[in-house]
Amino acid sequence: MAAPPQALTPTLHASFLCSLALVLLRAGRLSAASQIVSSFPASPPASLLRRLIPALASSGLAAAAVRFRPLPVDPHTLNSIILSYCNLRLLRPALSLLRPREEMCKRGVPFDGVTVNTVLVGLCRSGLVDEAARLTEMLVGGRGIGSLDVVGWNALIDGYCKVQDMAAALAVAERMRKQGVPLDVVRYNSLVAGFCHSGDASAAWDVVEAMKADGVEPNVVTYTAFIGEYCKRKGIEEAFNLYEGMVRLGVLPDVVTLSALVDGLCRDGWFSEAYALFREMDNIGAPPNHVTYLKARRVKESFGLLGEMVSRGVVIDLVMYTAMMDCLGKEGEIEEVKDMLQHALLDNLTPNCVTYTVLIDAHCRTGNVDGAEQVLLQMEEKSVSPNVITFSSILNGLVKRGCLNKAADYMRKMKDSGIAPNVF
Repeated sequence: MAAPPQALTPTLHASFLCSLALVLLRAGRLSAASQIVSSFPASPPASLLRRLIPALASSGLAAAAVRFRPLPVDPHTLNSIILSYCNLRLLRPALSLLRPREEMCKRGVPFDGVTVNTVLVGLCRSGLVDEAARLTEMLVGGRGIGSLDVVGWNALIDGYCKVQDMAAALAVAERMRKQGVPLDVVRYNSLVAGFCHSGDASAAWDVVEAMKADGVEPNVVTYTAFIGEYCKRKGIEEAFNLYEGMVRLGVLPDVVTLSALVDGLCRDGWFSEAYALFREMDNIGAPPNHVTYLKARRVKESFGLLGEMVSRGVVIDLVMYTAMMDCLGKEGEIEEVKDMLQHALLDNLTPNCVTYTVLIDAHCRTGNVDGAEQVLLQMEEKSVSPNVITFSSILNGLVKRGCLNKAADYMRKMKDSGIAPNVF
């Protein structure tokens, strides 16, 4: 009589589940992998976690990765989880993993510079610049890293500029210089933009002079910062004078430059001229898109542009409708966005991927992810292929609602469609 099969030992069972989860992750079956992980024993061997956790984190399943306690303290495992949280813009959980590691730094377990930079960029993008600066001091002082590299310093400068703390931004720039890290054109442009946004154009021009003294030539981003600020202050003449001077110097405008000028013309009531410049953007080599076109924040002005064109017999095309939908969506006016789409349909215009993406983003901004998913289904029914921006809008909406498993499913759909995810 054959002996009954013996039950798997806990370690062997955990090893089998780990291997199965890894296979599912490599195949892009994230939901199935997450279910397998949920059936793991409470404290699997650390050797298995060092294989499994980085794979979960790199697949966007950070929540599944941190369910195990205690977490292995090796840098690779820790960094993979922190990077995953930062890529999902979930900064609080990332910081909760970093804070208790100050003692780990003192014990000589290093942080990876890439991870530090990722956290700093994530914090600064969210306006938590003081938190980023405190974290920098903790890590450098705790010997987690020797010093910041150019990416880390740049993140701090950019962060302070965006919150218009220009004194702090200049202090960071000076600290960089003292450590022998030169400022590049990107960081000079951050300082220029920061001073422009804070209304101090004179200080911004001083930065431009410092750039030139350091042998760094201003580029289109430098001049566009001034043009955008002049347009916001209704200094359209100054803006066009600078634009013409920029072109004479051989610096060609981009879509952001021209969109700022369109915005400025709208603000001053030059609607016909704004539309003429808009139509000329293709010929200039900077075609408008739904993200940068008409940066005017006042919806009524944009409607004024439409009214001006209609009164002059100008046919409104899909790009113009889409731009208006985008403007309304950013104001949270979802019903008006849908009404605008209906007007486009009545004009026998066929919505494209950009139009649907604007509608999806508008739904997500109001927290209506279900409505966004319905629009995605409409796209599929009409054979309109979504792009990375379409998926990123839905992913943002799902993550904000805490639907991480569903977000992981959409990332799998992106992969199946051959669309590489970006950082959203």
